[in-house]
Amino acid sequence: MSVVKTYRELEKQLQGLSIPKSELESILSSVKALKRTAFTNEVTEYPNGRQRDEDLPQIIELYQEGRNFPEEIERKHGEERKLYVAMLDIDYFGEFNKKYGEIVGNQVLKFTTEVLEESLRAEDIVSHGYHLHGEEKMMIYMCNSDEEAVQVAERVRKAIATRSESEIGYLVTESIGVTAYDPMNEKFADVQHRADQNMQIAKGLGKNIVYFE
Repeated sequence: MSVVKTYRELEKQLQGLSIPKSELESILSSVKALKRTAFTNEVTEYPNGRQRDEDLPQIIELYQEGRNFPEEIERKHGEERKLYVAMLDIDYFGEFNKKYGEIVGNQVLKFTTEVLEESLRAEDIVSHGYHLHGEEKMMIYMCNSDEEAVQVAERVRKAIATRSESEIGYLVTESIGVTAYDPMNEKFADVQHRADQNMQIAKGLGKNIVYFE
């Protein structure tokens, strides 16, 4: 049983117990806090790797079946839709953190995750962002082509670079590695590793760029 299902079952059982309302609310509040801690990054409160693992089966199901897509989405993607995974890493974050301190570093982490969330398009249907750990983030999203997938990543990269100085007072850039994901024939761990390698190549090529194999 997944962690989310376990949590929901526990919540249901607690609500069925004959205990004072105030005590029940206190217990449920603690359970919800534990769930939030387990499934979000503690700095940005953004979904983490555990939440990604919980979401992945539904993402694959949407990709396979195109179930309940609005008509305009089906016209846009049709049989062309493909899944992509992107790994994002803040450039020079270690040095930045040492120079300006953890409080400013945390502001940068929050800013970049907010930009990531804003940049993912609702019309893609499958579009999720995750803050995995440290300065590393991930996108899982759907596009019609490799070119479009790179454009989505470029939109995130440009938004962070152009908005960072005016919104948080520091220039922040991200290196992004993008790869296609075929859930029918690939293990997700292999795809994530490939996206991570592409991100490392982006850093090696000069940083603040998107690299697609």
